[in-house]
Amino acid sequence: LLTTGTSTRNNISEFAPQLELLYNNSINMITWCGQVYSYDKDSGAMESDQNRYYGCPIPAYKKGYSLFSSCHLPEKPTVFGIGERTQDIYNANELNDILGKTVITRTFEEVTGKEIRRIHQVPLTFTPEEKAVYDIETVKPTEQIMMQLYPEIYACIGCNACTNSCTQSLNVMQYIAYAQRGEYEKCAEESFDCVMCGVCSSRCPAGISHPQVALLARRLNGKYIAPDCEHLENRVKEIKDGTFEELLQDLMQKPIEEMKELYNNREIEK
Repeated sequence: LLTTGTSTRNNISEFAPQLELLYNNSINMITWCGQVYSYDKDSGAMESDQNRYYGCPIPAYKKGYSLFSSCHLPEKPTVFGIGERTQDIYNANELNDILGKTVITRTFEEVTGKEIRRIHQVPLTFTPEEKAVYDIETVKPTEQIMMQLYPEIYACIGCNACTNSCTQSLNVMQYIAYAQRGEYEKCAEESFDCVMCGVCSSRCPAGISHPQVALLARRLNGKYIAPDCEHLENRVKEIKDGTFEELLQDLMQKPIEEMKELYNNREIEK
């Protein structure tokens, strides 16, 4: 990346770690941007503030990357909770100065050598997780059941590797703490967006099966703790009793275009 001088997706913020590798803590890594920028989460409006690091070295690692981003290309929050960046560049002159010192004129052969090695891609499978066998009809939402089925959760050392590696940005270590205390309702809520990818388990030095623990908590919460959904139970009973059989048969006979029209104009519950 240092030799190409090109960032992927035109994301200026990606230059920060490249410049850090190139200049480390030299005089070239001093920020001369007088203003930093950010978006207000509620209104979405751009806000500016004085740069308290003005004339000081750019901090290392994540704090420095965040500063570099707020100086030149602040992240804009979206309704999906994922930040996006525009093509607008702030403090462009200061950015141009620091990038102007990084021009390296070397040929590809000088960088790679005459013999280019062949790259072999080896896909790795997910780390197998421990899956306890249980009957949800017989287990109860007690603290002892988690100790019985997944005792390894009490070997957690609090390293937070699970949270840092989560592909859904969940607070994994927090919902494991809830499970340890038998607070299954909180564990179920905290882990609700888990996609069971298992990356957290592959990083855990204690061998905890985080997705399986969370799944058990959600099952216990749904069966024993969460209040009954009366209107859903009534609708399921009506379907079993054949109340909607005639309507369903009528719908199955309709052309696809008419089905689409009915769907698009259906009454949506608020």
